[in-house]
Amino acid sequence: MSPFVTSTIAAVSAIVAAGLLLVSLHASRRSDRDSAREEALALAETRKQMIDQLRALLEQTRMEARRNLIVLRRQLEDSPPDVDGALWRIRSLLKHESATPR
Repeated sequence: MSPFVTSTIAAVSAIVAAGLLLVSLHASRRSDRDSAREEALALAETRKQMIDQLRALLEQTRMEARRNLIVLRRQLEDSPPDVDGALWRIRSLLKHESATPR
């Protein structure tokens, strides 16, 4: 082979190798971005589920508190008022609250 053909083949091989390296780097960076995007989406879904659970728990707690207040109001509005019953209920709720782990 002539020196010209040999050097041309070497130059083309080097260009192809550099091109393949650039394509590989680009694919790797794109893969990293895709992985980061997938991870962000998964975290967002987890956060949404946690918020939904907390909202449901908050609503349940509000309903229980409302029921307890209605009972207390009835006990105190009775004629004669059932103050002892209302106080017992308050103490019971506070005792239950302090025994519940947070």
